Amino acid sequence: MCTGVEIAMLAAAAVGTASAVDQGERESAVNKANVRIADQQNEDALRRGGIEEDRQLAKMRQIRGQQTAILGASNVDITTGTPAAVLDQTTTLGSQDALTIRSNAAREAFGYSVESMNYAARADNSKAAGYATGLSTLLAGGSRAYGHYKGVK
Repeated sequence: MCTGVEIAMLAAAAVGTASAVDQGERESAVNKANVRIADQQNEDALRRGGIEEDRQLAKMRQIRGQQTAILGASNVDITTGTPAAVLDQTTTLGSQDALTIRSNAAREAFGYSVESMNYAARADNSKAAGYATGLSTLLAGGSRAYGHYKGVK
């Protein structure tokens, strides 16, 4: 028959097991919340990048329109020579700036995507580690209680 000492040892093992499992579950929940945040940051980076890209393209069109108006008011043929080259360069540089903005937003979003995947892995690992630690605690506590019961100290 088990003595109070063995029962106390088993109870301590059970409490330790529950604590380890609970800690793993809490860490997993925090990491899952971080996954959601990183996903939101990913979407936000892409959205902000799209807005800035649109602004850049609008700015380029405005500048090109001003150039066209100035050249047209000066009775300059804008379809050939230097005036055409200036307008083409304005379009090219404005488009390149817009693509740079898009690329930077995509890189930022990718960083958040990787962060999200890392948090998801941590969530899974935290939960598994909690259960593994809990099982180990339970087995060690049970073994100690059994050893004590059998007289092995």
